[in-house]
Amino acid sequence: MQVHPALTHIELAQATVFQMGLAQVDYAKQVADYGPGKRRNEEAFQKLIEYRLYEDLRKGWRIVQPNLEQCGLLAIEYEGLEEVCRATEFWKKHPHPILLQATPEQRYTVIRAVLDQLRKDLVLDAALLQPQSVEPLKRQVRQAIKDPWCFDEYERLNEARWASISATNSGKETAKITARSKIGRFLRSPKAWPWRTENIAEGDYSSLIKALIAALADAGYLLEEGQLVQLRIDAMIWTSQKASHVQPDPLTSKRLEGSDDTPVAVNQFFQDFYGQNGPSVHNMEGREHTGQVKNEDRQNRETQFRNGELSTLFCSPTMELGIDISDLNVVHMRNVPPSPANYAQRSGRAGRSGQEAMVITYASVGSGHDQYFFKRPEQMVAGVVVPPKLELGNQDLIKSHIHSLWLAHTGLYLEKSMNQILDLEADGYP
Repeated sequence: MQVHPALTHIELAQATVFQMGLAQVDYAKQVADYGPGKRRNEEAFQKLIEYRLYEDLRKGWRIVQPNLEQCGLLAIEYEGLEEVCRATEFWKKHPHPILLQATPEQRYTVIRAVLDQLRKDLVLDAALLQPQSVEPLKRQVRQAIKDPWCFDEYERLNEARWASISATNSGKETAKITARSKIGRFLRSPKAWPWRTENIAEGDYSSLIKALIAALADAGYLLEEGQLVQLRIDAMIWTSQKASHVQPDPLTSKRLEGSDDTPVAVNQFFQDFYGQNGPSVHNMEGREHTGQVKNEDRQNRETQFRNGELSTLFCSPTMELGIDISDLNVVHMRNVPPSPANYAQRSGRAGRSGQEAMVITYASVGSGHDQYFFKRPEQMVAGVVVPPKLELGNQDLIKSHIHSLWLAHTGLYLEKSMNQILDLEADGYP
């Protein structure tokens, strides 16, 4: 985006791939420098990047990894929208009292909010995201592209949706723009039309939304199919920017009556990171290390991590339990552990053999536990590790310990699993 201040859907994916600066050896299962193999590899990778670009527009909780739009680095514009909103004759062609009474600025604000919401709901006519195209895309990418770039085997890809003005189910994956939908509540409220003091009645909303959809389809912003619509991606312009604040979503923001929405400060860390350091980490790879990962894969990832082939492991408490990465120098805990013992175990993965290490703990605003220890860190960091307590009268516990002592005194090496000491092919497993 820094090289191309504005991009359309035609050049978006190609320009992005070019700026990534990757060679086939970085992403292709089988490198091909000539012929159809080269073409297939490049086509599969470009389609993968195009899918990820549209997927990244999707709304969601993005506190830890906000997208470019939330960081003030990207603005999605709609070609000629301000000019359309100023065209009085055009709105006379699609007459509705509210749309005619609104000023060009009010029409622009409302229409932009509606189009933005459709975009964030993936109500897009992008061919690559249509249900009939998603599964072939997944097969094509998995055939040609290697880890970590390709789709995960069990990854559920997001598909394009349609928006419906009807409350009944059309059979397609739809987002509702009925009177009680998020868009409907906004269009009916004085927040959309400041001169009004009351909400538009549900019955009157139907004529408003139909007139608005007809106008936007006529102007080339929506694809209309009966009572269903999609936002046309050829009307979108991806524009580079560097803003210190972004406007809140008018459909969801809360404000006092008569006051304006207050711009939201961008996350400066991620803005700087994406703008300056992003290109330097495109070959950084991290992997999960959890109980859901196959044991063989976990061991391979531990080896890769020790050898520096993986820069990061994203771990569940599996990493607490005796796995030693001798030169680990950073541990980042995504929440405050349950107890000082857990904290000691997790933070103790780093800084072995007298090495220095950095331990970071993230305290969630929405967690009472996290906030308690955020205000009293010494109780966690230097807290007392309480020795475990055992109920010595527990017969099952006593039996298991006696059995383990007996096995230890036999001096037998019992291998790593049961199938190495039992004959599973014979009856009774001798």
